[in-house]
Amino acid sequence: MSDRPPSSEPLLGNPLRTAEASADAPDAYRDAIEAIHQDRLDSMIVRGALPEATRQALLARLAGDDALAWRRPNRTGPQVDIRVLGVAATPTFETPGGPPVDAYFTDAAAYEDLYAGMLDGGPGAPTLLEALLAGTAGGRPVGRLVQPDGRRFAACTIRSLPEDQRIIVHNDFYHYKLPVYREVVDQLDTSTCLSFLVLLQAPEAGGEVVMHALTAADPTPRLPGGLPDGDTIRARYRAEHLKMAAGDLLLFAAGRLYHHVSPVVGATPRITLGGFLTLDRDHARVTYWN
Repeated sequence: MSDRPPSSEPLLGNPLRTAEASADAPDAYRDAIEAIHQDRLDSMIVRGALPEATRQALLARLAGDDALAWRRPNRTGPQVDIRVLGVAATPTFETPGGPPVDAYFTDAAAYEDLYAGMLDGGPGAPTLLEALLAGTAGGRPVGRLVQPDGRRFAACTIRSLPEDQRIIVHNDFYHYKLPVYREVVDQLDTSTCLSFLVLLQAPEAGGEVVMHALTAADPTPRLPGGLPDGDTIRARYRAEHLKMAAGDLLLFAAGRLYHHVSPVVGATPRITLGGFLTLDRDHARVTYWN
């Protein structure tokens, strides 16, 4: 299935560099974060990274609590309405300039107990999320992004994308310019950022991350209002559809390459757990957040 508009023009951009490996072959992906960050690779899928029993337990937790505080930050957008469990330090249709700083940290703290209950690894152990990322970090420690005043960024969000909904073409490089990052940019190598994504529930079809061979440094086709011209980008630039199965972990160059999520087909929502990460200034540590 392709959501690329038909075009007879030759495609622009260099071929995209993708890789995949089984969770049972850790040497094949242990340096994936550095390879993507240093522009030697564009994406890595670790097949079966999330144990099946853990995936089923997470889905049961999501289905078993009608009081979960799901948000709909893009409900005013065109065919982009998504349910989000948590809060993200990103632009949305609700807050196009990014979240207000104090409100973001207040909201992130409100979800701490929920996420700790779902992802905590136990006393002295890494969280489930940190354990997943550690396997791709090249031996570096993995830790969450923290403000100088001690307030912690959100660890991740869980997102449910229903039938016919999508995520529009965008690039995550410009997030570092948002007010919520003002106190932490000096900690990070901001030359790019990566996105990490675990597929908790696959839809019947669609819902794929699609990377485009158009970088943040390239001239970008734009609509009159300033948003990227998704139709032109999808028609004119090379693309890779990153096909995931439930339980797979995806890392990709979200801050380097424009990308989108294709519309979900069928009544089964696409449910993901994910966020962002980068190396610190000294490349000694992997830092993640959402």
